Amino acid sequence: LRHFEKLDDPEFLGNVMIGLLINNYRQGNTDALDKLSERAIALFSGIDEVYPVLVLYLWKLDDLISSGEDEEARLLEIDIIKLITKHKNEATVGLITNTMATNYREMGRWDIAIEYYIKCVEIYDQNNDLASLSQSYYQLGVCYENMGFNSRAADSYRKCISTIQESDDKTILYHAYGTIVFPLIALGKFDEAKEYMELALHDTIYDNRPFVLARYNDATGQIIRGQGRPSDAIP
Repeated sequence: LRHFEKLDDPEFLGNVMIGLLINNYRQGNTDALDKLSERAIALFSGIDEVYPVLVLYLWKLDDLISSGEDEEARLLEIDIIKLITKHKNEATVGLITNTMATNYREMGRWDIAIEYYIKCVEIYDQNNDLASLSQSYYQLGVCYENMGFNSRAADSYRKCISTIQESDDKTILYHAYGTIVFPLIALGKFDEAKEYMELALHDTIYDNRPFVLARYNDATGQIIRGQGRPSDAIP
């Protein structure tokens, strides 16, 4: 800290603040957290570094929500939205929108996460960023599935699969195949679910095969049970 203060380097100083913030948090020194966070935000804001400011805001937001300070959390959410909307660079907006979506997904606030993932899809589709687009479709499916919207979840997973197939990187394709199976089973679309189950097994890589096989057996059991043969599903 003393070294970078002498150099007057705000970016490095901001990162030192984050390091101090994390270490104080881990040691339970909560009294120091607000001042460190405020100084880091001021340093990064001064050089228009949006992403670290967003991360610091989200840490604070999680803390406010977990401590039941709902009104302060609501006001901070407004500040975060202002931070996003004032920036016009699409790459930056895509990054921070995806971070917001992920944060709300991890908090289990599926409806808000969906709004942000839909925005991510728009941005990544316009920029033809297939890797990020497939991830957004996948996480959108996860959110829909957790809300019980199985038809929308299956549609999102289908779009994820078709986007991955367009790109050169197909290493996670088996995972998308295995995930779409469960909303299809919930919808009673057993034949389509079986097709994706077979594709998941066919396309998996060796290290993940036990995991994929376990999901395959789980899905098979659910289908047999769904067909009215619960005793046959037990094995």
